[in-house]
Amino acid sequence: FGATFNATGGYDNSGAYTFDGVNDFINVTDSPSLDITGNQITIAAWVRPISSDQGQVFSKASGTTNGSRKYGLYVGAATDGAPNDLGFELQTTLGTIDLEIGGKNAVSPNGTWSHIAGVYNGSLMIWYVNGTVVGTNSSQSGNIVSRAVPLSIGRFQTGNVSNFANPEF
Repeated sequence: FGATFNATGGYDNSGAYTFDGVNDFINVTDSPSLDITGNQITIAAWVRPISSDQGQVFSKASGTTNGSRKYGLYVGAATDGAPNDLGFELQTTLGTIDLEIGGKNAVSPNGTWSHIAGVYNGSLMIWYVNGTVVGTNSSQSGNIVSRAVPLSIGRFQTGNVSNFANPEF
């Protein structure tokens, strides 16, 4: 839906999708392989944001309320005012955790590639940027909740398009 594949883009020049920050996104039709269950998940992406605005990297969600967000990663303008915190959202049988962590500029905004990841092992959520742990949270437990909804890259499924300026994923 508007995202452009750049064959020479990407952190290793082997290709990346470029988004305009206005209305570009990719929708991946739901499939059983995307319906994560159990109590372990690792989600990761290479990102190159150009600005410090909030932007959804990918999200498996049917809405923006906590009960409708299953899992996702984003780079956010945090509630503490620090730009480019890493956001990791996950719903389990005990509720939804949606936290931004990592401190100001945990993910570089200046056209630099960063490898971001969120890991959940059943009792601990761990945030990584470029292989370094930038935060943990032990208040989440339980099995991952999944529903048959598409995976969106570059936006929330509800249509809230990522507002990065020309990011690459």
